[in-house]
Formats: sequence, structure tokens, C-alpha cells
Amino acid sequence: MKIYLIEGLIIAILLIPLLVDAYVNTLKWISRIKIGRWEDINLWGNNIGKICRKWSGKTPTVKITDNNRGILWDIVKGKYRSQNIQSWQKGQLLLATQDKRKIKSLIDEKTGNWIEKPKEIDSAFLAYAILSISENQDNIKPAMDTIRTLIFDRIQDNDGCISYREKDHFIRYVDTVGLACPFLALYGTIYHDDESVVLAEHQLEEYYRYGIWKESGLFAHAVNIKSGLPLGNIGWGRGCGWYLLGLIETAIILNENNLWKKAYYLAEKYKVYQNTDGSYCSNLAFGGSKDSSITAIMAYYYIICAKYFSKEDYKDTAEKSVYYLMSVTRRNGIIDFSQGDTKGIGNYSTCYDQMPFTQGIAYRAYKLLKE
Repeated sequence: MKIYLIEGLIIAILLIPLLVDAYVNTLKWISRIKIGRWEDINLWGNNIGKICRKWSGKTPTVKITDNNRGILWDIVKGKYRSQNIQSWQKGQLLLATQDKRKIKSLIDEKTGNWIEKPKEIDSAFLAYAILSISENQDNIKPAMDTIRTLIFDRIQDNDGCISYREKDHFIRYVDTVGLACPFLALYGTIYHDDESVVLAEHQLEEYYRYGIWKESGLFAHAVNIKSGLPLGNIGWGRGCGWYLLGLIETAIILNENNLWKKAYYLAEKYKVYQNTDGSYCSNLAFGGSKDSSITAIMAYYYIICAKYFSKEDYKDTAEKSVYYLMSVTRRNGIIDFSQGDTKGIGNYSTCYDQMPFTQGIAYRAYKLLKE
């Protein structure tokens, strides 16, 4: 009898991972039933906003693996979740909701420093969001100083730019532009720190000089500054989005003519990469799967450019992207089909799912359209 019990227990233990996989994948399948049946843009906007507010407190995990099997083992081995990725997800949600109450869960009110000290450049975008919405910027300065120090410690002597990861002395990632430059520009403006402003502009300028293919306007995922060679895909959608986001946010803060000139040049270039349904692909150079994350970034980028340059065609471009996002929004208000986390240079996710970052920037684009 004991043998049968032991065998049953072993079988049950072996079945648990399979049941977890089945549960997760079934939930995703169910969530996509009747997807995209939104006809009223305001109803859609209100619902995606509700999800942003819900997620800004407890942000869903963006997994770092493409595995749809063995999910439980990935969680146990620590290969399912990364705090670095979660930081810019939450940052975009805070910018979307402007929920100042959430700062208390991130920064100690007494010391003004981080409750959990950030260790990577990714956290600069979360710091940017907090600094943007905070009502007491002097009180949180210790936390902002921590991020400034983290960034400045990553400056490389060979080109005066920031390395995304500490060990990558000769590699410059396009991600760094979007993650760090808005924070540096805002920090420098608020705390009267010229060095931070100069670094933001320098990082934008250097990547524009070495990482762009001028005729196409597309950026390489990364650049090896020692060899001068591009790394990864040229035209990776969200990678190009990182540059555009870093540029437009910095342009808004600093309001410098040379930044707006770049924004206009790239706005003209990127119109051709929009599909007829308003979407953009995970690789802008050759197409591929449609990606909600770059589509949401482009909606936000073009509505800002439409307002600044007073161009109606830019507004039309933004609206087309928003209507595409409506077509891939689940009935509960969650935008679907965002490309998952990149695993490394040239190693791109094949999973397309919900992403808090997309949800946040889509809501920001919607609110700007309604102004």
C-alpha cells in the first residue's frame, strides 16, 4: 500500500509542472477570445487606463524566457523574471497614471532613498518617471543621486558614453538612449546639473552618429565602437523605439532646436514603415510579426510631433496606430501581441503577449490625442 502511495505522490509531483504549463497557456488562449472588438475609442481608452492603474501597484511579470513549457522550473531556477525589465515596465505605467502614491512603495519617505537599491541602467527610466510625477523633488534627491552616480560610473573613457552593462566597455546599446537620456535631462534641469544635461545630449548625438543608417533612419541594436561595426539587427522595432522615445522625451524637457530637428527628420523617415492597418513590425527593415510595443511608441512619438510641428499627417499616423492597438486589445482592456524581452544582441523574442510598458505608453498616446 505504501508503495502505491509513494508512486502516486511521485506521479503527482511530476504532473505539477505540466498542469502549470497547461493552466498558463489555457488562460492566454481564453483571454484572446473576442479580442479587438472595440469600436468606441473613448471606451477603449478608459479601459486600458483602468489596467494601467491596476498594474502600477502590482506590475505583471514580463518573462525573460520564451519557454511555454517548463514554466515552473524557470521560476524555481530564477530564469523567469528580472527586476531590470520590471523597472521600465513600472516606469511607463507611472508616467501613464501619474499616481504619486506609488512612490511610497519605492522610495523611503524618511531617507529619500530607494527601498531596494537599483543596480542597472534600466532603473533610470523608473527614476525618470518618479522624478516627473513627484511633488517633492528635493525630498527624493538622494534616490535620484543614486541613479546619477550609477550612470556616471558607467561612462567609458573611449567615447564618453554610457555602457548598458558594466562589462561591455566597447558595446553601445540603443536601449541606453531611451532608458537613461530622459532621466539625465530632467535631473539636470531640476537640480541644475549641467553635466547630466551634456551627457544626455552626448549619448543621443553619438548613437545618432554611429548607430543610424541615415538613408533609412533605422538604428542598429548595438554598435561596437572599437570596430565601428553594427551589432544585431538594423531596424529592430523596439530598439528603434528606444532611440525615438529617448529623443522625444529629452526634446520636450530641454526644448533645443537640434533635438527637434532630429525628431522631425526621423518622423519623416518612419512614416514609410507603418503598415496599412496602422501597425509596425518587430523588424522595420524587413517586416516580420506585428509588434504592439513599437506601434504604441510610434503612436506616442507621432502625436507629440503632430502638436509640435503642427502637422496633420503626423496626427493621422498616430491615430492609425491607436486604431491598430484597439484591434489587438483583449476584452478586459489589456493590449496584446507585444514582442517579449530580448535575450541578447541578435537574439529576439518569438513570444508576443501583454506588456505593461506597451499598456502605459498607449494610454499616454490616447490621452494626448484627446487633448
